This record gives sequence, structure tokens and C-alpha cells, in this order.
Amino acid sequence: MFIMEILKGNDRRCHEQFRMEKHVFIKLCDRLRSHGLTSTKGVRLEEGVGMFLMTLGHGIGNRIIQEQFQHSGETVSRQFGIVLKKMIMLAFDEIRPLEEYNEVPDYIRSNDKY
Repeated sequence: MFIMEILKGNDRRCHEQFRMEKHVFIKLCDRLRSHGLTSTKGVRLEEGVGMFLMTLGHGIGNRIIQEQFQHSGETVSRQFGIVLKKMIMLAFDEIRPLEEYNEVPDYIRSNDKY
């Protein structure tokens, strides 16, 4: 209910809660869905993403998320881990060097540190 209230409400509220505009939140959920994120028996996909974003965006802990979303600490923790894994998968697809970037610079190739 909390997620739907935000998505149907004022645009500013979505930005304040999730640190992104509504259309960006919806697109992120769709991209994560395409990477295999699904709703579970007790938590919708959008709710899991919302819990994840609020935790990161506000630096708040599990107990505050429990109260806001009315889920147990175990559920909040499990959902955070699930969404994090899918975000990592998404990052591997989205964050990569440009195609013409295929050479290793000499200062890296010749340095044992790298």
C-alpha cells in the first residue's frame, strides 16, 4: 500500500522517498524484472525495490524499514539481499567500457600493482 500511495501521489514524494522520479523507479523495476527479479508470496517486486532504495538512499536501518513496510526483520533483510544481487547483475550489463576501449594503457600493463 505504501508503494502504491507514493506512485499515485505527488511526484516530489517519490523523489524524497526513493531518490528518483516515478518514471525512473518504474523503469528500474522493469529492468530488474527482466533480470529475473520477481514478486514473492509476501512482497511485491516494487515493494522490495522500494525497501532497498530507502535503505540506501536514507541510510536507515532494518527496524525503520520494518515499521514503514510492516514486514519482519528477516523479510526486510532477505529482500535487500535479493534486490542487491539483481542490481549487481544489472550493473554488469549496464556499466562497461566503451566498445573502442579494448587496449590496456602501458602504465597499467607495466605496473605489477595492477
